[in-house]
This record gives sequence, structure tokens and C-alpha cells, in this order.
Amino acid sequence: MIRIIALALITTFVFWGCESDDDNGSTFVGLEVATVTTGPAIDGVGGDAAWDNATSFIMETGTSGEYTNAFGQIDVTLKAVQDDQYVYFLASWADADEDVSKSQWSYHSSGWSQSESEDRLYMMWDTGFNGTEGADCATMCHVGDGQMYTTGGGWVDVWHWKAHRTNPLGHLDDKYFDAEIGSDGGRHGDAKTIGMYSNNKDNGLPLYSGPLTDGHFLIIPAGGDVSGFTAFVDDATTQAMTIPGYILNENADGSRADVEAKGVWNNGFWTLEIKRLLDTDNAGDDVIFVAGNTYQMSFAVTDNSGGDHSGAAPIDVKF
Repeated sequence: MIRIIALALITTFVFWGCESDDDNGSTFVGLEVATVTTGPAIDGVGGDAAWDNATSFIMETGTSGEYTNAFGQIDVTLKAVQDDQYVYFLASWADADEDVSKSQWSYHSSGWSQSESEDRLYMMWDTGFNGTEGADCATMCHVGDGQMYTTGGGWVDVWHWKAHRTNPLGHLDDKYFDAEIGSDGGRHGDAKTIGMYSNNKDNGLPLYSGPLTDGHFLIIPAGGDVSGFTAFVDDATTQAMTIPGYILNENADGSRADVEAKGVWNNGFWTLEIKRLLDTDNAGDDVIFVAGNTYQMSFAVTDNSGGDHSGAAPIDVKF
């Protein structure tokens, strides 16, 4: 379904951010997107000169009410810049461990089993079609039925960075939530021709055992296929191994893979850089950013978790 993006200024709630005077003299509180001539490289380092032009915004997640969880408060520092084609985001936050082993296989006396999860970050964008609910993750989360869906009649654009399943590929998972509830819990992936990841699983056992990239990842290289993998054989060699739970694919293509992202964990901190076209020509599932407009964005991070996340009330992002 083709959705035409409606742009609106939306009142929001923030904990602590940057303030500036709008042209009408009012004070803006939120994340401001600075304009640069040359955008930063997406390498997870965050050292490019472009970021010097941006003002930091401190997002306090997990602090109150429906946004709290077992992680406690996690402060995430955000910056944003844009050039004439792309918007870029920089996020950094403390995390004691690098968790990149989603559904990892291991062998025990009782046989093979899967465990562990991954660190994640979510950015959810109001597209202007979801009424007063906007992009508030708390109102879209329906704990009783385990679903994540909108009740405002519209949809939200969801950027889901995953430390195991998408980060090694230099992307994040571009999705959307709408009012349609189904087996995927209200979460829908954008259109794709080739997916970024799939389960490394067949009849309760791994499909492939290697070769591994960086000791954690099973990656189909660009232009390649699974013919380079080692078919799983349950023997003493594999039983001494830990095997990835997912197969990643560098040939991923389609709207679901149109957001670049790279995170690097170092010395107790994640640094994540994100890049996307202002207008992807995918108005059916992507929010389109226009200079001068303000967009509501909801935000969350996880620590080695699938469902439990540390969230925050929506903020405004001003282009």
C-alpha cells in the first residue's frame, strides 16, 4: 500500500536535550540536525569532522513509568547531521559487554541447544498517519497479547539495529509497525529482494558450522552463496564449537536494507553511526525527511535482550 507522507509538528516529551531559539522566538527542545557539506564515514568510530558541527542530545532511557525495565537507566548521546542527500545519526552509550551471539548453538550432554541474544537499538519515526499516538513505543506495545502494533490508524517507520544479525553487514533492519496484527506480532519488514539474515537451523540442529568471520558470524560474501560453507556434521569437532544461530548475507537488497549502520564496541561503550537517504523513493514503508520540518521519534536500546528494552518518551528531531 502506497502511503503518502504527511508532515506535522508534533508536541513531545524529552528528559534532557539541546535548546535553541526557533525563527518564531520559541525555544526548541530536542535533537537538531546540523547541515554539513560532507557527511561522515559510516565506520562506527565517530571521529569525522562533520560531527563537530552537531549539538549533543542526551537521551535518558528506562527512567520512568512504562519505559523502565531490568536494565535501569541507560544514557545515550545522540548527534545528527545532514548533507544535500543523506541524514546521519551518531549514538554512543555505555555497555559493559559486547553481546553479538544471538541464538548461538552449543553442545551439552543432553544435545544441541541455543542461547544468548544481542545488543540492539531502535529508532521509531512518526510518518504523520498515526493520529495522537504518533511514534510512542509505549502505546504501541501491547503486553497482554505480546503484540507490537499501532492503534492510531496509521504506521510508523522502525529502524532496528542488531549487533549480531545486521551490524556485520553494515546495515540495520528497516521495518514498520501498523495496525495489522499477525504471526509477526504487528512487526513487518520493508520490501526486500534478498534478506539480510536467516536461521541457521534445520530440524533442531545447525545447517552450517563455518567458516566463521571474526569468530562470531556466518556470512555469505557479496556475489557468493552458501556453497562456501561447511555443512554441519554432529561429531566431536563441532561439539567443541559454538556455532552462530543465523546466516548473514552481504547480498541483501531492497527497501529493508536501505539504511546503512555500523557499530563498534570498545572499552565498555558502543559507538553507532547511521546513514539514510533523505528520500528513499520508498514512500510505502519509509518516512521521507524534508529540510525545515520536525519529526517525532521514539527510541530504545537493549542489553543482550530480545524483548526487554530500555525506552524513552518520544522526542522531536528538527531538520
